[in-house]
Amino acid sequence: MTSQSAPSSPPIEALNAYDDSSFINEDNSRQEHSGDSTRRPALPAADDRGFNFHPFEVLYRYVRLFDHTEFADGYENLPTVFQCVESWSQHLQHATTELCEPGSHLAVDKAMIRYTRRNKQVTRIPNKPVDTGFKVWIAAQPGNFMRWIWHQPGAKYGPASSKTDKLEDVIYVATEAEAKIVALNSTQSVVVALINLLPISTYHVFVDNLFSSPDLFLSLRQHGHGATGTARSNCGIYNGLVEAKKADKAGMSGFQFNEIKVIPTADNQDNALVLFLSTVFAGDERTERWRRIPSTKTPTTRPIRRFFGSEPAKLISIPTIAASYNDEMNHVDRGDQRRSYLGYDHPMRRGAWQAIARTFLLDVVLVNSLLLQLHGQPAWNRYTNQKKWRECLYNEVFKAFHSESQSRQLFRAGDEFTPATQHKHVRRGKSQTARLPGASIRAAKVKKLKKAVGVGQSQ
Repeated sequence: MTSQSAPSSPPIEALNAYDDSSFINEDNSRQEHSGDSTRRPALPAADDRGFNFHPFEVLYRYVRLFDHTEFADGYENLPTVFQCVESWSQHLQHATTELCEPGSHLAVDKAMIRYTRRNKQVTRIPNKPVDTGFKVWIAAQPGNFMRWIWHQPGAKYGPASSKTDKLEDVIYVATEAEAKIVALNSTQSVVVALINLLPISTYHVFVDNLFSSPDLFLSLRQHGHGATGTARSNCGIYNGLVEAKKADKAGMSGFQFNEIKVIPTADNQDNALVLFLSTVFAGDERTERWRRIPSTKTPTTRPIRRFFGSEPAKLISIPTIAASYNDEMNHVDRGDQRRSYLGYDHPMRRGAWQAIARTFLLDVVLVNSLLLQLHGQPAWNRYTNQKKWRECLYNEVFKAFHSESQSRQLFRAGDEFTPATQHKHVRRGKSQTARLPGASIRAAKVKKLKKAVGVGQSQ
């Protein structure tokens, strides 16, 4: 048998041959395989949730806090970043005092709003949990923020919340000793400015040693308010107390534990010598409280350890001024702690005003409303859990306004009525394979390899 008469044998398929059906294309591709262990579960859409995007991203898209064409109307004296939110801020402050009548005890302290981008109003405070951002001066009752004003660095006159060059903004105090008028510095003026924003009443204001000074307390007294706070050794108090404070670092202050002396100002020996200023307490009031022995063994704790002996805790009579300060001074810190529980975790990179609106004002609304219904007389069972209270709020908002929404249509993204299995996924533009990195190069290599092995050629 010659080669001419030999029957033609079928070509042998190469081991590395390619089959067109083995490639992913529009006909056989699926986003998620039903047998894939990492497939997302097909859960039914909740009836009381209608967000088709991340919740806070939807807020950015649809909720407008100000008219960008005239947001400076009435607030031209404020920087632009504060003008954007000042209208909402003023509304929240007045609504809070309309729904809740302030009590007589208030705490004034600072708070920080995290923002690490560039802005002229950003303040940096080293060694703080939030060391960079916008500073806010707040007057609060237990966790409930009543009034606040924005800090503007470089204030020359008046409170640190206003950056003006007007001498009439200065807050003065008339001294009795020399019968002259003294101007308060910008930080001390914040306390008086905040109290003046509250409804007219008589208040007992608690401050820390950032504000305390005899001039400030005298000014509050002249405005009809009492004040209590810790004091620094350089605030203008009695020189004998200043020397005792310096000697206390070596445990030689001369004060016994729980001893108090009234020398125009009150001072008390606790874990360390504490200097108090007050226009309310006389200094001889006492209150029983449980106290624990300090765990450290520094020279300043030697008098305390001798007092406790071998007992880990004692019920002792301490000065009422110290007990009241410990109870009342943490009002702003309580609100900050509640705001940090469920706050917005992502950083704000565009629009400094958004950091104030989303991470401060919105959280203040949620925390204040929780406290108002917790201590008020609501028509529903009180919510004690902040997470459940927030869920209740947005569920009620969805139920009240979902029928009026015009932002979505049926069979589009966000459809709640069509099951996910019936959704039609449409890929617009180029195919998915062509969009992959290096897809065109791989397609050319496959075509060249097919041609080399003879796959798909006519015989």
